[in-house]
Amino acid sequence: MRLVRLLSITGAVLLVAGAAAAAAIWFAAARTIEHEVRAWADESHGGYAVHVGKVAVTGFPTRLVATLDEVSVTSEQLALRYDTDRILIARDVQGGPTTFSMPAPQTITLESGTTFRLAAAQFGGSLRQRDDGTYGGFSLDISGAALDVMELPLARAQRLVFQVAFPKGDALVPDSTRASLRLDQVAIPSQRRGPFGDTVQQVLANFELDGAIAGFPLGPALTAWQSAGRLYVSDGAIRWGTLDASPFGGNLRLDRSLRPAGWLDIVFKDPRPTFEALAAADWIDQAARLELINGTAYDPNRKLVKPYRVTFLDGKVVIDDIEQDQTAPISLWTLPSLSPRRNADTR
Repeated sequence: MRLVRLLSITGAVLLVAGAAAAAAIWFAAARTIEHEVRAWADESHGGYAVHVGKVAVTGFPTRLVATLDEVSVTSEQLALRYDTDRILIARDVQGGPTTFSMPAPQTITLESGTTFRLAAAQFGGSLRQRDDGTYGGFSLDISGAALDVMELPLARAQRLVFQVAFPKGDALVPDSTRASLRLDQVAIPSQRRGPFGDTVQQVLANFELDGAIAGFPLGPALTAWQSAGRLYVSDGAIRWGTLDASPFGGNLRLDRSLRPAGWLDIVFKDPRPTFEALAAADWIDQAARLELINGTAYDPNRKLVKPYRVTFLDGKVVIDDIEQDQTAPISLWTLPSLSPRRNADTR
């Protein structure tokens, strides 16, 4: 009887001690998270100023859920400010993946006063960690997204999934970084009278970066990458009204005005309706339409064995058929410059 009583007392003591130790570990981890968030906000970010209001950690005893309220990031170099009311970051006390979510709308305000607002039914993802604890990438999953500019609808998306895998390296985006993108049911009201309508059914693509993007400030880092860096695109597909193309892929970079340069090879399921829609919307003239369609006239099924090539050169978007000698290169439209020093007219 005494032995049973002794074992019961010993078990109770061990249980209380274990619970106390677990609580001590949890509260120590919570204090560490709060300290690290404050230290991150206070440190220099190479031209970016970070502000975090209240920081609270909940989830005791099995989870660590950090709630960051009133988060803002200001960049004098890019002349913009990012704001959101709340960011949630969570993981199990014993480790495992770190997840994040942003339940509140997010805004980007330009120096001119123009405001972009993003709201979503779900905006979250996870951070990848390698076995050695280093950062290995992230995934982002957004559904029911609404993007507005100055309170006017700019785009709506049913779902966006973006995944990035970082190799080891000290750069902000290391060399050989890989990513994949999937967009479903994107509505763009401004394109209601455009050649393909206002709803992009789906976009898929894989990417691989050649050359590292060093870090902040982002402007000099992009300028350095622009001289030798490349972005390889593969396994692409797009369905947008009469535009049905798969696969597409190629080699892209940035020119001195931070516009796309390089090329994409595109295989159309049926190119003729695409070119006819472009002409009907007055995006290309009838002469260009006839030249482009002549590239498929030899095939009664209008199926391309070889792709068309879209080239980005000095802001111009040029299309040509490859190795068919059916058309001359045709300039479609001009892209704007992202550099404040130069800007070109566009549609």
